[in-house]
Amino acid sequence: MFEIYIKLYIHSNLTTINSKTIKNFYYYILKNEEIVNIPNITFDNSLCFSTTSSININYGPGLYIVENDYKNMIEDLVKDININKNALQEVENDINYNLSLSEKLIRLKKDLEDKLKKEEGKENKITDQRFDNETKNIMKKIELIEKKYKSINLDDKYIPNTFSHYSKWNKEKKFKKLDLFKSDIDHEYINKIIELDISFDYKILLLIGIGILTNDNNEYNTVMRELADSKKLLLIIASSDYIYGTNYQFAHCYLSHNIANITQEKIIQAIGRVGRKEKNKRFTFRILNDEHINILFRDNKNMEGDKMNKLMS
Repeated sequence: MFEIYIKLYIHSNLTTINSKTIKNFYYYILKNEEIVNIPNITFDNSLCFSTTSSININYGPGLYIVENDYKNMIEDLVKDININKNALQEVENDINYNLSLSEKLIRLKKDLEDKLKKEEGKENKITDQRFDNETKNIMKKIELIEKKYKSINLDDKYIPNTFSHYSKWNKEKKFKKLDLFKSDIDHEYINKIIELDISFDYKILLLIGIGILTNDNNEYNTVMRELADSKKLLLIIASSDYIYGTNYQFAHCYLSHNIANITQEKIIQAIGRVGRKEKNKRFTFRILNDEHINILFRDNKNMEGDKMNKLMS
């Protein structure tokens, strides 16, 4: 069907294929979406990634390329999710509670280790679990403390693409669990994020799976990159310079409308970060400014490329 459609569109004349006819071809497809039958892809450019727009990110993480000044966007994302600052305080309190338990546990385990060392050589006694009352008491205390640890996480209603979050922000749409991609921040990284010397907004966004590549805090960047490399983040917000020097693959990419000086090469590089090495999944690259489309399809004379073509011809 798709091959037949192409032939009909270009009248089987290969000389008509150029950047303009390719753009017209895709435009015609989008106007006649029933021809290609692309289900389950939502084209929502409201960009409320912490609330309604998170459902656009499925099968894998997203990248949002913006200008270097992220301040307004960060404020909007946090404002949209409307998280209570007490929620972060509760997480911090739980972490401190667990740290207090850990300190007690370390001391008790050291005491137990010292007691067991005294029993070395008495194999039958250790094998048969025949310990004195003091040793048994230490073991019992360790077991009780380990049961007191609290689970450290934000409520799911704040985490994009969880069932609770989806139900809150997309009440009229059926939950498609298998398609949606969500962040996966474990307890170790939650602890690290809480302890970072960075603003509340950055902490909250990272806790819900949105990382911002910034030059202001190396420690934050390290944690964010570690999470990104292991595909634990829902979305990364970065300038166009981020696309160089990384092999991190995305399922979706948004090119912000307000980027003033992006080059054709950078757009092509950004497109190359989407969907590579993945099969049987749906990926999107979303250009929000028509001028960027013109830049992408513009004829670009490249002296180095011309010389290489001549050498190889």
